[in-house]
Amino acid sequence: MDPAATGEPQVRTIRNCVTEALFDLDPDANLIPRLAESWEQTDERTYVLKLRQDVKFHDGNPFDAEVVKFNLERMLNPETQNVWASEIAQLESVDVIDTYTVQLKTKALLAAFLIPLYDMNGMQLSPAAVEEWGADIGFHPVGTGPFRFVEFIKDQHVVLERNPDYWQPGKPYLDQLTFNAIPVDSTRLTDLRSGGIQLAEYLPFQDIARLRDSQEIIVSERPGFRVDYLNFNVTRSPGSSKEFRQAWNWLIDRDAFMQGSYFGTGAPAWDLFLPGTRFYDPEYRPTQRDVGKAKELLAASGVQLPIDLTMYVTQDPVVQRDAQITQANVAEAGINLAIEVVDQARYNEIHQPRPDGSAGDFDVQLSWWGFRPDPDQYLGVILKTNGSWNWGKYSNPEFDRLLVEEQGELDDAKRIAVFRQIAELLTEDAPVIPYHFGANVKGLTPNVEGFVHRADGLVRYVDIGLRQ
Repeated sequence: MDPAATGEPQVRTIRNCVTEALFDLDPDANLIPRLAESWEQTDERTYVLKLRQDVKFHDGNPFDAEVVKFNLERMLNPETQNVWASEIAQLESVDVIDTYTVQLKTKALLAAFLIPLYDMNGMQLSPAAVEEWGADIGFHPVGTGPFRFVEFIKDQHVVLERNPDYWQPGKPYLDQLTFNAIPVDSTRLTDLRSGGIQLAEYLPFQDIARLRDSQEIIVSERPGFRVDYLNFNVTRSPGSSKEFRQAWNWLIDRDAFMQGSYFGTGAPAWDLFLPGTRFYDPEYRPTQRDVGKAKELLAASGVQLPIDLTMYVTQDPVVQRDAQITQANVAEAGINLAIEVVDQARYNEIHQPRPDGSAGDFDVQLSWWGFRPDPDQYLGVILKTNGSWNWGKYSNPEFDRLLVEEQGELDDAKRIAVFRQIAELLTEDAPVIPYHFGANVKGLTPNVEGFVHRADGLVRYVDIGLRQ
């Protein structure tokens, strides 16, 4: 639960109960106060945050401006190995003005600078706890949140208890939360129906249609939660050939993914801009399945066909279905894609960049990115030169230049136009092949109160109660 570590939605949801960020998002994904009570941009590069007073960490230590400085500088420190470092790479300085006022200065104008501070980079840990636990703070988190950490048992559960000293009077409503790890879809669904659990993440897609008519549970679906895409290692053949990568845009059958993997939920994707945001263009469909066109590009690629490749996937059944559809699609053009199932640790070992900065030992992977309020949060992380999640090691000076342009553009319409240029560039370069916009689907028992399905898919348990 260290904010500098994983960004899996399950972990982020639990982390969000224990630690709080400077900001939050409202149901429409607008930035709202949390530990920062108000804020002001005093010039193009300077932000002044007024912090909530009388907020305490679970260990009794006070939250103040020195704490904010400590946490932001920790996230900037290379020794922390913050996987989200790219989001705040432009933060130049953090200065304490007084006990409850902090000033942030950026290296350049950034239109969406504050937005990442609603999530990982804005999370506030107790400095005393960080000093005590060091690199193990993620297993002993101490925050200001509505719930306190009690217990973690690997592959079983996380237990949290109500924070009686929480700064929002009367909240939270629940005395205890237990997050169970239930990887088998059928078991999770049975537990939900029986009332053994009250809220389940990731209902099996194949059951959603019939579950909508169920009297036992409530199905909640939020579109535009994530984008699924193929990611190429562009540092070696065959992924180093642009024509080879482009061919996949014409080989992929997006309708097959929609029906075969996602059972009609979500939407087909051709770019990385999520539905429901102002950056999304529903008319953008630059390619379609055309094996003949793909073969022309492959012939021009210089890659000798047939070619044997291996795609490594985790035990996730949806990912495995995606891999099988991909395998069938590309086989028609002479690309023999073997599928090997590995555990998460092995998957990371294969795909993550090496200590020297080189790419991992893969040719193409299935990947995805979850909702963020602004594309600048993730485009730079996953595709900018030296981005902290740029596992394929894509590097294009024009892409990097366009990112700088949108970051410095305060006119929203002009900024959106730059993002559409980025969409065209990524279609041309094809370092990634987006194929599906995933919906976030949750199941709830009818006695759950206060649930609001937000765009980021994270449940704010501070607002949740249970009817007796």
